[in-house]
Amino acid sequence: MRDKENIQDYRFMPDPNLLPLKVSETLIQKLKASLPPLPNQLRSLLQDKYKLNTDITNVLSRDTHLLHLFYNIVNTKQSRSPKMVAFMLVLHVMAFVNKHKIDLDDTDFNSDHLGDILDAWQGEQITKEIIIVLLEKRMIEQDTRTVQDIIEQDELKQIGDVETVTRIVQEYIRDNEDTARTYTKKSEKKRVKLFGSMMRSLAEQNGNRLNMMMTKQVLETELKKKNEENG
Repeated sequence: MRDKENIQDYRFMPDPNLLPLKVSETLIQKLKASLPPLPNQLRSLLQDKYKLNTDITNVLSRDTHLLHLFYNIVNTKQSRSPKMVAFMLVLHVMAFVNKHKIDLDDTDFNSDHLGDILDAWQGEQITKEIIIVLLEKRMIEQDTRTVQDIIEQDELKQIGDVETVTRIVQEYIRDNEDTARTYTKKSEKKRVKLFGSMMRSLAEQNGNRLNMMMTKQVLETELKKKNEENG
């Protein structure tokens, strides 16, 4: 038996009950506008409009939930830095999610609450390390206090005044005299690792609340003084 090969071998019977489909140009444009951007278009938008780097952009563009949080937080308050919002979501919120083995899609993150955390960080009330502490208060401990109340009542505010930081660094050097003396005797190259270790110790001993940029400057100054004292 001969196989069907050509279009003439098939009978196409029009259905008399189907009305002709008429689509206006207005509807076509409306539907096109409602379509989400393609992945490469979305990445370009995030990079061009918000000046985000490639790594951050790739993470946001792959995760719809994270992307919606980003837009909600950024668009709620004009003063919010898109870069800091993206950084907080991609690094700190995701670190929190991974630490507690939480599925991001099943987690009820509140963009208003995250926005309040962002405001506290951007306003230098807290260090970036306290972001996860605040997330754990709300998401794990079910703490219903406002972000500001938690910061004030739980003493999570950043230590950022020069006098306090200087006092803390000087006390640390006194308590770790051997480490400070060893630092002054090492070569420039070997000092880097020891300096990093001292910075980590200072941060941990003060609940990760120290302004680390200021702490770095003060520690460098105090160690230089120590070096001059030792001749």
